[in-house]
Amino acid sequence: MAEQARTQVAQSVTGRMRRRTRRGLRIAIAMLLIAVLAGLYSLSTAQLWTSADAETAVVAAERHGLHYLQWTTRLIDALTQARSAAVRGEAPDLGALNSALVAMNEADSSDGDTLRTKQRWADLRTAINAVMLDRPVGREASRRYGDVITLAIQLAGKVGSTGRLVVDPDLYRHYLADAVVLRLPVVLTDANLAADLLYLDGHSSGPAAARAALAISVIRSDLASVAVAVDTGLGDVTDASGVAVGQALAAPLDAFREAVGRLAGPTALDKSQPLTDVAGTTTIARQVQEASTSLASVMFAELGGQLTSHERALEQQRLRPLALAVGGVVLGVILLFWVVPGRRRDGVDDSFDDAASTLPADVASVSITLPEVDARDLLAIEELVHVGRGVRARPRGDADDAE
Repeated sequence: MAEQARTQVAQSVTGRMRRRTRRGLRIAIAMLLIAVLAGLYSLSTAQLWTSADAETAVVAAERHGLHYLQWTTRLIDALTQARSAAVRGEAPDLGALNSALVAMNEADSSDGDTLRTKQRWADLRTAINAVMLDRPVGREASRRYGDVITLAIQLAGKVGSTGRLVVDPDLYRHYLADAVVLRLPVVLTDANLAADLLYLDGHSSGPAAARAALAISVIRSDLASVAVAVDTGLGDVTDASGVAVGQALAAPLDAFREAVGRLAGPTALDKSQPLTDVAGTTTIARQVQEASTSLASVMFAELGGQLTSHERALEQQRLRPLALAVGGVVLGVILLFWVVPGRRRDGVDDSFDDAASTLPADVASVSITLPEVDARDLLAIEELVHVGRGVRARPRGDADDAE
């Protein structure tokens, strides 16, 4: 009997140790999984936020560049019209030019630091004010206004670069920026330049006439090339990325094609039919300029809409770490649920372990798990003194009570 009691006690202790070992192992595994998940979540969150922050900074720079370029294009248009008037001895529209200068001052005040245009704009503004003060006419007006127009176009190119517009990785936004920064300013200025040169030298003879004819031919060829680049860009975008080009571009693009085609189309470039009609060429040049500014305005609006869509996508990208956090919390709860109630899932109630821990060590180790035996049977066991009050009394039957 004593040997059986000792065996049962040993088995009970061994069982408790095994259960505690399994619980400890589950806790270790759970903590390891939680640590791995936390590390992966932290890494993923850092990458997502870093990427979103970088793209947000690029979009912010593009916003500055887009705002600045709209007023730069307006300034180039005003300078071109002023040049055409001064070449013909007419008074330029200084009101429109001054309005464009005021708008440019405001744009440079708000965006110049970001775009690093302060010095360029200061130099350009000084040059424009000097031309307006001197009021040149004829050939001198063509040269002087031509210089400041060149500076304005270079400023637009600078803004397209520092504003990250012409290097946008999105093909559609890149095409729109390329058109409004590099293509359309050339078209709206060179068309009027061809008419101005024809006015100055179209009816002269000798070397001057030859130089004018060559310059006009080169300008018309450049206009044709730029117009083709603008026209085919939309097709390239659609073929390469499948992006649906904005419907708002259709009408102004058609008007642009038609106007440029009259001045620099295949028929117009026929060398056997050089330009000779000053008034007609001037009218066509102004139509090209109007079509260019109209198309640029629509492209600016389309580019702004594309940037807005990109900003919304970035906001959604910022929500992904939050979704990962919620998923991590849920998974952590599941892991904790798997670990904490492990005692019940073992199929054994270990609540007696806590009770046993409050008893003296020599008694608690056996008192809870002793088998039920008759007290009289214990009298023959010499180990009785070691179990003491840990003995459990087994109820006697009627026969025992009689004894």
